[in-house]
Amino acid sequence: MIIEKFLTAIRDQQLVSPGDRVLLAVSGGADSTAMLRLFLEIRAHYHLDLVVAHLNHGLRQEESNEDEEHVRQLAAIFHLEIVAERLSPVDRSFGRSGGMENWAREQRYRFLVQAAESLGAQKIALGHTMNDQAETVLMRLLRGSGTSGLAAIPAVRERRFIRPMLQITRAEVLSYLDSCQIRWREDSSNRDLRYFRNRIRLELIPYLEERYNHSIISGLARTASNLKEEADVLEVYTQADFSREAFISKEKVVWDLTRLREYPPAIQRQLLRHSMKSLLPAEFLIGRRMVDSACVLLQPGKSGKSISQGGLRLSREFQFLAIEVLAKNSPAERGYDVPLEVPGKVRLDRIGSELEAYLGTSLDDHNRINRWVLLLTAEEMASGLRVRNWRFGDCYRPIGFLRVRKAKELFLLRKIPRRLRKIWPVVTLSDKIIFMKDFPVDADMLRREHSETMTQVVIEERNIEP
Repeated sequence: MIIEKFLTAIRDQQLVSPGDRVLLAVSGGADSTAMLRLFLEIRAHYHLDLVVAHLNHGLRQEESNEDEEHVRQLAAIFHLEIVAERLSPVDRSFGRSGGMENWAREQRYRFLVQAAESLGAQKIALGHTMNDQAETVLMRLLRGSGTSGLAAIPAVRERRFIRPMLQITRAEVLSYLDSCQIRWREDSSNRDLRYFRNRIRLELIPYLEERYNHSIISGLARTASNLKEEADVLEVYTQADFSREAFISKEKVVWDLTRLREYPPAIQRQLLRHSMKSLLPAEFLIGRRMVDSACVLLQPGKSGKSISQGGLRLSREFQFLAIEVLAKNSPAERGYDVPLEVPGKVRLDRIGSELEAYLGTSLDDHNRINRWVLLLTAEEMASGLRVRNWRFGDCYRPIGFLRVRKAKELFLLRKIPRRLRKIWPVVTLSDKIIFMKDFPVDADMLRREHSETMTQVVIEERNIEP
């Protein structure tokens, strides 16, 4: 029974206390709508004060507005207070690295934290289910995550965010809503296979269920739970060593590398992850790539080197490694990662140009700077191209080069100014670099055999008209 699972999670994990004001993050979808209804069922028992919160990202235009109206109607039906925010077009510029999904997540957490503080809410409830947990485990497994990453979604984060539905499946949610005769909204983007999570949900998990394990959802959730216990133990010891050995201030952590190197490599990585986590908002995920980049600076010959990522600057000076928060809204440090639709264009204001993709061939030579021709399969067309700024460690083999070259080497060959390198455009396909501005396409793209099922895509760079 879904209500019994919900109550068990609330009680056993002490997710709420009697008299708490709880902010319910309601998108209008099935999961968050079910969570709203379940909290109403236990409200009297815990004497809870419930408030509905809804952020309208505006990404699906009228559909997003209809979602907001639906949530407002739900709040009115159940006589609940509601706080809502609608983002403006300026907010939807995706200025930070990580693309639209990360941007949407950051905006959602920002809104929820601000709403909770202004309303005096002790807890913020999120409607993630066991299916979300399983999807997250698979996503991170395919990306090469370690113990902390595979522990996936925690039931409690920062003592404020709670997820009471992690032991409830999406099938149970739909059955419960049907029995209560409550309508919910279906997000059309949830079936868009360009998004990694959607491909996991709609393609990989059904395949694994049919061919390997009918209980794959609960099995992956158990894996996450087991690894979470191990990660919690590791975190206790990491915190103790971090507090004892690091030089810590509000916006900076400094390590003496002679002390850090005394730890085994796995513990070094944990301490670096913990250092970055201590400086970033709770909702920011520290990925393996960030830790790998930090580890590079521990190697001999790296004194005087620095990297910037995720809102942090990591710099090496002799035997010291400093990790510090970057100044907010610094144009030189701000990254980007945006989709390049076909056909469509991406404007690169800081570079002074724009990239435009065509099906077929453009006949307009006006203001053209660069031109690339690609042959893409149907699957690649579905996954989509992306344009992002250069990142530490980027490399590929452009046509005409005998071996893979680091982007930094290519910059030196073309004498790209240092002030532009951090924002230099890179075009990727399924996270693989296929070309950079002012350089040819990847050699592997040239060696492809043409077939009738492939699509020719032309990408051109033009100066932005004054």
